[in-house]
Amino acid sequence: MRGLTLPEEEFLPELEVVKEERRLRVDDNPNGLAFERFLTQAYMASPYSQPIIGWMHDIERLTVEDLRTWYDLHYHPGNAILVLAGDIDLATAEELAKQYFGPIPAGPVPPRRPPLELPAGGERSITQYLNVQLPTLLMAFNVPGLVTAEEDWEAYALRLLRGVLDAGHSARLASELERASGIATSVGANYDAFSRGDTLFMFSGIPNQSRGIDLEQLEAGIWGEIERLQDEPPAQEELDRVRNQVIAQLVFAQDSISSQARQIGQLESVGLPWTLLDEDIERLQAITPEQVSEVARRYLQRERLTRSHIFPAHLKESR
Repeated sequence: MRGLTLPEEEFLPELEVVKEERRLRVDDNPNGLAFERFLTQAYMASPYSQPIIGWMHDIERLTVEDLRTWYDLHYHPGNAILVLAGDIDLATAEELAKQYFGPIPAGPVPPRRPPLELPAGGERSITQYLNVQLPTLLMAFNVPGLVTAEEDWEAYALRLLRGVLDAGHSARLASELERASGIATSVGANYDAFSRGDTLFMFSGIPNQSRGIDLEQLEAGIWGEIERLQDEPPAQEELDRVRNQVIAQLVFAQDSISSQARQIGQLESVGLPWTLLDEDIERLQAITPEQVSEVARRYLQRERLTRSHIFPAHLKESR
């Protein structure tokens, strides 16, 4: 945690490792590259538009002094969260924590501000031609996380909205767009309520080219499912089934001690109390079908939408 010397002769080879990691995960990975570019459009005001690993031109001009400054600012006990999970003797653990971390000054705590996004920045589109095998659609709506939601229930309702659309074989996207209409070979939705700030409600899919379906038709199909939920709440029976699936996943996750530790650490690190873990199921159970429909109307709006049409590179000249 403290006392790192960061010699330049060790920094320079490690910098090359980071460059290669970026090439592997992003620059030479068409799906990774497409998603990175997509995020630059989906986030207009939030620093979440910046890749965690950094742009290659920023990595190339990083110096060992930059690293030392970052280290001195952030690596202190005052800016750390220690999570202990499992069969632990609390008195012994506390004694060891004081032994190893007590002598280190707490240090400055960098300011933490939730990354906020423009609530309705206007509909945005990006077209990409990359070395992908199949055309792909990405859609994202700017939505709050639990930290930034005006009312907590909104984040829980968004979690269940995602479940109604994409929680298992019987969820609406799979049953309606993959099996019933056959316009998608795959389609899904995603939402993470536990970010430090505003986040995205995302859709992704691949159109069924064997039936001549294109990206516009797939997007229209997704909008059809969104509008169904905006116009009419899910039936109580459907919501209960989805809620039970979501809760079952949460319960099964408690079987893993490391999973419990990660969840506790994640909550605390984004500015939420770890005790929310004990309240999660109760809060999900309190959400009504009308609230699920309400967040669909409130947040899945075109003025909050970013879409990306990703095509195989060889189609560029023909379009």
